Amino acid sequence: MKHALFYLGWTIGIGVLLFQGGLLLYRMKYNSMMTYEHLPYLIAFTLFPIILGISLRIPSIWLRRNNTKWGFDWVKFVFVGVPAAYVTFSMIWALTPLNQYPPLIHSGFLNQDIPTLAGVVLGYILLDSLRVPKE
Repeated sequence: MKHALFYLGWTIGIGVLLFQGGLLLYRMKYNSMMTYEHLPYLIAFTLFPIILGISLRIPSIWLRRNNTKWGFDWVKFVFVGVPAAYVTFSMIWALTPLNQYPPLIHSGFLNQDIPTLAGVVLGYILLDSLRVPKE
């Protein structure tokens, strides 16, 4: 019963995060259309899925915190996290001074769904790489 209430609380929390985050992103998009200042919206649009991925991983880490040897799994981070970060931040690439160096993935080929999904994966992997199961 304790775990059910714990997961119910996290589900409600993630629902509130989705609702408030979506509302904030909507307001920021409207503001960026009025002021032609797109960088704050793109930064929020990029960071929101990462925060969502982190919030999806927190309950599992909390429940298994005593059965875990804490460390950092570099292999998982390098082979899953770094490519996910590259795809996630590819949309911001065009509005930075690094725009003169073309990325390997052109943001014109990506719609908004792929960087969003990569951001959720990145947030999840960031926390998942922190713990190494006891062997």
